[in-house]
Parts: sequence; C-alpha cells; structure tokens
Amino acid sequence: MSRCSWCGGKGIVLICYRQEQNYDAAACRCGKGQMWRTKDQLKAWAARQDPKPVRIGRIEDFYTEQALSELVTEDGPPMSEVFGK
Repeated sequence: MSRCSWCGGKGIVLICYRQEQNYDAAACRCGKGQMWRTKDQLKAWAARQDPKPVRIGRIEDFYTEQALSELVTEDGPPMSEVFGK
C-alpha cells in the first residue's frame, strides 16, 4: 500500500499560509483520512494543537475539484518551527 501524496499517510492535510502565521486542517480523502471526516473527530484533534487551526473541514471544503487535481504538496518543517515555539 502506497503512502498518500496529500497527507503522507496521516489523514490530515495542514494548509499553511505564508503571509500569516496560521493554518487550516483538512481531512484527507484517503483511507486514513476517512476517520477524520466527521467534524467531531477533527475538532478533537484540533483542540489538542498549539497553535490551533483557524478552520477545520474536509479537503474539498477548501479546494475545488480542479484545484485538488492540480494540488502539489510538500513536506514542511514541524509546526513548532513554523510558529516559533
């Protein structure tokens, strides 16, 4: 089984914004992401994060189908480095 190219097998895609120090969290469409597709599951995960995501939802709540087909992801630094903690 190959690793998901969007979430790296974690089931959650972090959408980071370069111009601001915040991010959104989206449940991926892959098998692992299926367990995060209810807002209650993702909400519980988000509550434990520091800093917390601004918005949570399914990946299709953030991107159109065309944007998803063109989505390029990258492995970024740990959140602690991004937010200076």
